[in-house]
Amino acid sequence: MHYLRLRGRTLRLRGRTLQLYLRTLLLRERTLRLYRRTLRHYRRRLLYRRLGFRHRISILRTFLDEKLGETIRSLRAHEEKVWNSKKPTAYGFDIHWRQDKVFRGLRIEYHGLVFRTLSIKTTKMHNDITITLAEVWFCIKQFFSEREDIYKGLEMDAGSKIRRPQVQRWRQAFEKLIFGGGRDRDQ
Repeated sequence: MHYLRLRGRTLRLRGRTLQLYLRTLLLRERTLRLYRRTLRHYRRRLLYRRLGFRHRISILRTFLDEKLGETIRSLRAHEEKVWNSKKPTAYGFDIHWRQDKVFRGLRIEYHGLVFRTLSIKTTKMHNDITITLAEVWFCIKQFFSEREDIYKGLEMDAGSKIRRPQVQRWRQAFEKLIFGGGRDRDQ
């Protein structure tokens, strides 16, 4: 015999009634488990449909534009320090920086790199966001390491250390933006 407290009443179950009740509970639990799993899968599919590959790439482009803007603002702040200081600068500083050649070149080359990396040809080839992101971050890291002379020259003239773009942190911030807190990347 089995006593069950249900909605304020005590039921006495025995024999066949008890077996049927336990079977119903087991089936209901299994159904709820399946329902939760399908609901989770359905929500994930909706999220991926809403944040499809092309949409993620457009978010990545705007994110990279913002980060380039931050980098250029940082360089401009150090440039202002050089122009406002009274000490003589290295030869040729005013030639490079007076007409924004460095910033313009940096911006054009950066946008060209991002466009080439995220071109239609590349996206049609593998259409996998994680592979594309890995390529993009690798190219951007190389891009800034190749332009180390810009930072060194400006550091020498400004007399202070300039923070380099931290591409690894950019990557973590973007992955947190796209994938959320966890590392759930399966599609």
